[in-house]
Amino acid sequence: LTAHATHGVPRAGKHASWPIVERDHAASIAYLDVRVGDVLDTLTARGLDRSTAIFFASDNGAHNEGGHDVAFFASTGSLRGFKRSYYEGGVRSPSIVRWPGVTAAGSTSRTPWAFFDVLPTLLEMANVPPPANATFDGRSIVPALRGQPQPPPEYLYWTWRGAVAIDASPPSDGSEISARSLHTPPGYAARVGDWKAVCHKCANLTSNAPSMSDVLEIYDLSSDPEETSNVASQHAAKAEEIKALLVGKGLSCECYQC
Repeated sequence: LTAHATHGVPRAGKHASWPIVERDHAASIAYLDVRVGDVLDTLTARGLDRSTAIFFASDNGAHNEGGHDVAFFASTGSLRGFKRSYYEGGVRSPSIVRWPGVTAAGSTSRTPWAFFDVLPTLLEMANVPPPANATFDGRSIVPALRGQPQPPPEYLYWTWRGAVAIDASPPSDGSEISARSLHTPPGYAARVGDWKAVCHKCANLTSNAPSMSDVLEIYDLSSDPEETSNVASQHAAKAEEIKALLVGKGLSCECYQC
């Protein structure tokens, strides 16, 4: 990239035709890339690069806020949705791990993981037992980092405040309507193996919890990671199986961070 930030004003070089907000976006990414390089260079200079594990990850998919158009750089690839969406473009993001001597350079893993897996992973990497009486929602992904087969988690589960990001026609400023102000029931999404379920409105309005009455969209991520084909009608038994799993876990449709 030839975008650079000077006193907060991005200048574009050959990318002068880009909107300023996109030049700024590119400049921020280029700046981050350089600074991560500085960290790596410092570890090497101090002789710590071979004994240091590095994780680089995002907490969500690409955003569509502040005038930035998520499609400008095709930041989610071909995935549907973006930040705050139940679809893969909102919840799936790549991560990079550099663990010299353990994680093979250039290797890839399809093991799904989330940030609640970080603490159990670091504890196992350091060979430290978990604190007494500790309860973790996550699990260690050290087997995957070692290149060993690791089964997927039993399930992954996401909630938001009800009105999720509208991937079909998002507001130009990236804003979202407050579902609570519209009295809109909250929803959720869940991944079980390669199956993805999306429920836009929980049917149980008394406790706002998943129920067997929920209407689910079902996607087979093994063949349709872009979530273009809702196969709920062809896989009704799978939809019922996923609902029964979530109901049995005592989960809430309410957004935890809201």
